[in-house]
Amino acid sequence: MSKHNKPTTQAEILERRRNRFKQDQQKIDREKSNEFGLVSRGEDLRLQQNHSDREKLYKKICHNLETGANNDSILLDFRKLRESLLALKHSEFAKTVFVASIDFSASIGHHQSYVPSIMHLIQAEKTNSFMNKTERTRVLVLLALHKAHFNKEYEQAFSILLQNFELSPNFQSPKKSDQDQAYFACYAALTNDFQLWWPCYRQLAEQKTYKGVLDLEIHQFRQKAISTVNCTYYVLKKNTLEDLLHISWEDLQSSFSTNWSLQNDTVTIRKRK
Repeated sequence: MSKHNKPTTQAEILERRRNRFKQDQQKIDREKSNEFGLVSRGEDLRLQQNHSDREKLYKKICHNLETGANNDSILLDFRKLRESLLALKHSEFAKTVFVASIDFSASIGHHQSYVPSIMHLIQAEKTNSFMNKTERTRVLVLLALHKAHFNKEYEQAFSILLQNFELSPNFQSPKKSDQDQAYFACYAALTNDFQLWWPCYRQLAEQKTYKGVLDLEIHQFRQKAISTVNCTYYVLKKNTLEDLLHISWEDLQSSFSTNWSLQNDTVTIRKRK
């Protein structure tokens, strides 16, 4: 029967359905063969068993990072790659993968990825050390910032910094290293000192790895500062208020709920009774 002829019997109809299903399944199988599964779900062991497959996936991730692909797909690919490495001996490649995964997931504030990755990497590095000084500093500083700003575990944050770096905190003339700035940022978070915290934020946030976790604190700091201003002042010059809160009047109005009003260059905080 010509493929252009309509099937005339039930058997022919069923045969065409089977062929169509077979073609669809073959297409699905081809697509699946180009994607790797998660080891933890027993979906796919290729990454765990084949180093060239791991390199292939890492190259794909790097390409997606450069082209600005969907964050969720990058997170998933990093997870697949990390899981494939957990049972293997720590190596230069494994270190590279974990550091890259930490940097990316931290930059978008995905602590579900970067925290366990940091903990695994720190443990793995005790036996076979591959991180250079810059990478080690970045990973440990990030963990300390997370402990202080996300978990509010200030003692652990200070322990990480003081046990791993030679710090001599000087509040009059603070050093500009990441670890010193992280110490002051953690201290400022503990003492709720927005004016001390802000310059630390401005320096550390130049690195996307730190910015994601520090951004968690900005809104809270400003909200507390707004409450303090509410209780302390009746009127303020607009530029003074912006300097206090480190935010423009326009952004303040769009991001926070206040009863303040602006006339000329003066902000009325509350009216005298």
